Amino acid sequence: LRPLSFIWSKLSVCGQLGHRLEQLALVFSTQKAESPAQLMRKANVLVSVLLDVALGLALLSWLHGKDRIGQLAEALVPVADHVAEALQHLLQWLMGAPAGLKMNRALDQVLGRFFLYHLHLWISYVHLLSPFIEHILWHVGLSACLGLTVALSTLSDIIALLTFHIYCFYVYGARLYCLKICGLSSLWRLFRGKKWNVLRQRVDSCSYDLDQLFIGTLLFTVLLFLLPTTALYYLVFTLLRLLVVAVQGLIHLLVDLVNSLPLYSLGLRLCRPYRLAA
Repeated sequence: LRPLSFIWSKLSVCGQLGHRLEQLALVFSTQKAESPAQLMRKANVLVSVLLDVALGLALLSWLHGKDRIGQLAEALVPVADHVAEALQHLLQWLMGAPAGLKMNRALDQVLGRFFLYHLHLWISYVHLLSPFIEHILWHVGLSACLGLTVALSTLSDIIALLTFHIYCFYVYGARLYCLKICGLSSLWRLFRGKKWNVLRQRVDSCSYDLDQLFIGTLLFTVLLFLLPTTALYYLVFTLLRLLVVAVQGLIHLLVDLVNSLPLYSLGLRLCRPYRLAA
């Protein structure tokens, strides 16, 4: 059950389906409303669900008209190739002298080839799925029957899957950068005659001999000169990750807007404000 609960917590469409079940449970609840506010809330939820389903059916009708799903499927692989080509050019730029910066040549080549290999794996994965993309999109389009918010949540999950390589690049860069920073912090404490006490979770004084200081100096110098190369990769992939997160954030904002907009109350405010006053 743990893998299923983990997947349920990570997929946006699962969260939206859970929210939709809560909305339906509230609408079809046999418990009598104890106050006008509860009755108004139930009416708002009902109108929101009806509008959501209506918009979803309109989207489904648009997708299945004029074979738009087939057109989307045909355009998806070229777009993925174009994105991969842009990332490849970006990695090749980073492997050179980006913005005139002099990077560590050996580490730069290792990181660049590592990320290029992962990019090649992602492109192979997309081309492997290309014969089934139209069928996948057709079944995904059916989720619009449950409402526009479910379709948007599914779109957010598809974006997450299609940009999984960018997420991997970000995680690799972040972990490597954090390791460098942690190593430099530990070695800096060594120069100051300090050490981190794991048991007491504090910094204590410590005396080091000459050999330890010499090795620490060498390691600190190596990590310090390798840090700019790692930081540049981390910065670039963080910006790419933020771009993806921003797109998903806009989709989630639209979903939250449809879920929480009190349409029934707004309609009463515009058409019959005296009922709200009562």
